[in-house]
Amino acid sequence: MSETSHKRPMFFWGWLTLGLAGIVWVASYFFVDPPNNNQDGAALPWNATINAEGTLTVLGLTLGQSTTKDAMALYGKETKIMLFSDKQHQPVSVEAFFEDMYIGYSLRGRLILTLETSTEQLEAMFSRGGRVKSADSGAHEITLAGTDLSDALNLPIRHLTYIPYPKINEETLIHRFGQPSKDSLGEDGVRRWHYPERKLVILFDDTGRKVLEFGH
Repeated sequence: MSETSHKRPMFFWGWLTLGLAGIVWVASYFFVDPPNNNQDGAALPWNATINAEGTLTVLGLTLGQSTTKDAMALYGKETKIMLFSDKQHQPVSVEAFFEDMYIGYSLRGRLILTLETSTEQLEAMFSRGGRVKSADSGAHEITLAGTDLSDALNLPIRHLTYIPYPKINEETLIHRFGQPSKDSLGEDGVRRWHYPERKLVILFDDTGRKVLEFGH
């Protein structure tokens, strides 16, 4: 067979190069940690700090000072803000939700911020609210009016709830947070570990997930 019969046309090598590049890109998509703004690990939940004034900083946010807008800038994520009322249609809280996000090196989870509001603010927002949706618990989700939604972005964060994915076992929690000062079972049937020195309560839900609530 002649030497020329072994040569490949130039377009063949071009397509081969593109194909290999695509394989490398797909591999990097699945195996390389997603980018985030907290690669130093300081924002991981077990690295939370409390200063001399008793102010808690956790997941890169300072309770009572940081806002939802700060969280959006920190994590580069959009949020959904809703007002919640109880079964009697009394306004209870305004909360911001960050779905499927990464914290620290690559700890994946869901973040929920409960915002600081006065009774008067809640009632005013409730009266101007839009569409009402019933939740499984019997509570109601109310869509905020446009101006209230903008204002809510600048409200300080009162409580912070973090639900890590995948599920974290008890041994890992004890390794990271230490032994709880109290292990209780509430009237609602939910088991709770209490860490008052960390302003933290860990809830064990019925699916096996651990819910970390900071600000208690």
